[in-house]
Amino acid sequence: MESINTYFPVRDNLKIIAEPGRYFVAKAFSLAVNIIARRAPPASDGASEEPDMDADQPKVMYYVNDGVYGAFNCIMFDHQTPQPYVLSLNGSFHVPSSVPTCASSVWGPTCDSIDCVCPVTHLPRTLEVGDWLAFDSMGAYTICAASQFNGFQVSNVIYTTGSGAGSAEVRTALRTFA
Repeated sequence: MESINTYFPVRDNLKIIAEPGRYFVAKAFSLAVNIIARRAPPASDGASEEPDMDADQPKVMYYVNDGVYGAFNCIMFDHQTPQPYVLSLNGSFHVPSSVPTCASSVWGPTCDSIDCVCPVTHLPRTLEVGDWLAFDSMGAYTICAASQFNGFQVSNVIYTTGSGAGSAEVRTALRTFA
């Protein structure tokens, strides 16, 4: 309203049309994805502590069970740039902030070269198959436009409160799927 008052002080015959979907719904949902594969050169397993000459080049590629043909279609259609965070590491939902990270990329399951969820992000180099990543603000224009490209099913939606008592419900649901 402040901007409207500033830039449109005279509003005779002015119609303001807004698309409120993303505003109201984006933050209503988070998306949890399971790591289904991991690709890294041998030196990326954490054994080597050599200085990294190009810290912004992904060293590890993580493949997850959803991609741009599913709930991440917002990347292609709406130019969104979702960023992951770790939900579980080595079976634990407690991920210490001291866990070393490296430049990584996150990919969908389809083996299609455009199925890139996140080209560069920093994630723990010790994530393994079965660990979980999460993405916030995935409520608007995501699952509603998903397809079953290459035979992959549309994401299963589990409704929880997500905090307080609901966080135990989320952990139980994730363990069931793992």
